[in-house]
Amino acid sequence: MKAGFLALVPALGFLALVAGCGPTAEDVAGHRAAVEKSRAKSEFKVALLTPGPVNDAGWSAMAYNGLKKVEADLGARVDNHEATGPKIKDAMRSYAQKGYGLVFGHGFEYNAPAVEVAKDFPDTVFVTSSGGGVAKNVGAIRFNLEQGFYLAGAAAALSSKTGTVGMVGGPDVPSIRSTFKAFRAGAVAATANRNSTGSRGASGSAPWEKPRRKPGPSPATWSRCTPNARR
Repeated sequence: MKAGFLALVPALGFLALVAGCGPTAEDVAGHRAAVEKSRAKSEFKVALLTPGPVNDAGWSAMAYNGLKKVEADLGARVDNHEATGPKIKDAMRSYAQKGYGLVFGHGFEYNAPAVEVAKDFPDTVFVTSSGGGVAKNVGAIRFNLEQGFYLAGAAAALSSKTGTVGMVGGPDVPSIRSTFKAFRAGAVAATANRNSTGSRGASGSAPWEKPRRKPGPSPATWSRCTPNARR
């Protein structure tokens, strides 16, 4: 991983020079030559693991677009692979053994395998989309989605003619669970002073956060379903 970062040092120096007191044409040419020389000596390689095909126009495609941005902006060598279940650790090990300095796992399910595999490959950094496990060379991206889902719940409740609102989500993982809680909180808060048709518990396949039933009228009717969808 150190080699990958060292490959970026000349590029950062070039950016600093451009932002300074006006480089000459010779300066610019010299830094560009240094960047190319550094990349030739030490290639920065980045891998992406996704739970589905990268042409899904959704979760996996979003990550793949980011990977291509890394390739274009940093000149990195990139590769991607679809891996789920027991294949996750094998794919991570394979990339690390091939000298990839940075491996992304796009989903909560990649976090625990990354922490385990990272112990054997200290020179490779593993990053996952959500998850609570971290180590010296393992990190997790935390998406602050709750604020947006709170507003979505409020908007849904205020625009509903029946007083019933619902949300469609993905698997039962903490990063999904928190968005359901935020959506429900927004819906309830937005209709706190309005009449409603009562309340009922969660419907569908979601096993988490079953709302407690309280006596008397409820500010909003809460319903949801969670088919097998990605995040």
